[in-house]
Amino acid sequence: MILQPTVASVVGQISETRWGQVLQSPNAYAVVEVYAKDGGARQIGINMFSKLANALDTLPTSLLQTSAIVTDVVSDDIVSLILMVNVGAVLYVASYGGGKVFLKRNQLLAKLVDGTQAISGSLMQGDTIIAASRGFVSMLGEKELASVFDNFTPQEVAEKLTLLLHKHGEASEGGAACIYHVTCVDDLPSGDTLVAEAADT
Repeated sequence: MILQPTVASVVGQISETRWGQVLQSPNAYAVVEVYAKDGGARQIGINMFSKLANALDTLPTSLLQTSAIVTDVVSDDIVSLILMVNVGAVLYVASYGGGKVFLKRNQLLAKLVDGTQAISGSLMQGDTIIAASRGFVSMLGEKELASVFDNFTPQEVAEKLTLLLHKHGEASEGGAACIYHVTCVDDLPSGDTLVAEAADT
C-alpha cells in the first residue's frame, strides 16, 4: 500500500506574539499556531516543533499514538496544533485547540475535525486534505476557503490562499495551513474511508 501525496503550505505574517508554521517530514505533517502575549512566539513554536520531530523519530502506527504525541508536545501558548500521519494509505489526524481539517473529495468539501479531536481512515486517489490553524480559518471563513479548491493543484491553491492571507495584513498573523493532495494510491485497502458530513462547494 503506497500513498504518494503532493503537499503545499500557507503561512501568514508573524510577529513577536503570533507565529504559525507548517512542518513537513516523511509521512508526517503538522500545522501550528502560537500566541504568546509576552512575546517570543517564534521560539516557542520552534521549540515545540523540535519536540515534535523527536517524537516522530518512531512513526506512530495508530490514532491513539498520534493523539498522544500531540498531547505531549502542546503548551499553554499553542493556539492550535494539527498532526497528520500517513501509514500506507491510512491517514491519522489528531488536533488540539482551535484548528480545523477539511476533506475535498470530488465536488464535496467535508469538515473532518473541528477543535480538539482525532480521526483516521483510508484515503482515495484525488482526495485533498486541508489542515488549517484557528486564525487561518477564522480570518478567511469556510466558504472563502472552499472557493479556491476547484480544479487546482495544491501549489496553486497555496498561492491563492497566500494572496488572500496577505490582503488581510496583520490580521493574518499566526495563520497557517497545509494542503495535502493524494496523487496516487496503490493497493488501497478495503475498510473505512475518511468521512464526514459533506456540503457542496
